[in-house]
Amino acid sequence: MSKFKIVTPKGASFTVAGGGYGYEKEALDPIGAEIVEAPANEAEFIAAAKTADAIYAKGMPITKTVIDALDNCKVITLGSVGVDSVDVKAATARGIPVTNIPDTFIEEVADHAMTLLLAGFRRLVEQDRMVREGRWAEGRPALLKIPRLMDRRSASFPSGGSRARSPSAPPPSACA
Repeated sequence: MSKFKIVTPKGASFTVAGGGYGYEKEALDPIGAEIVEAPANEAEFIAAAKTADAIYAKGMPITKTVIDALDNCKVITLGSVGVDSVDVKAATARGIPVTNIPDTFIEEVADHAMTLLLAGFRRLVEQDRMVREGRWAEGRPALLKIPRLMDRRSASFPSGGSRARSPSAPPPSACA
């Protein structure tokens, strides 16, 4: 029998689908904790989580109803930045801390932000639509009107050192 019981909604994982809890178990196995997946509907989740030591909330709202039904819960944790899926006020009233991981997915969010910036700058959605509609003749001239990104600089992103510059580009001070 495990020393600690952690209940989490079934079917939600931050790894690949069906990928299990390898990362979580690295930390939990040494303290004798087990992860138990419970159905993600509120009534069945409450039944499974009633005596849990912890809730690993992911993909399911942890409402006041769920929190008030917990007899032994010492912490509600999320593997995400936000805590909006948990009724923090209800948990606080019961003395149950709610934790999150504020620095998770930083690289993924940064990559996505840069992807969106580039897609917007190059008018990717508009260009894609033109190609799919057989309007390539319109798209090509529109592309030529877009300034080369390599020749531009955003003051929002300070350079960490030297940067490659097209010989025809103005010096950085002229772009700021």
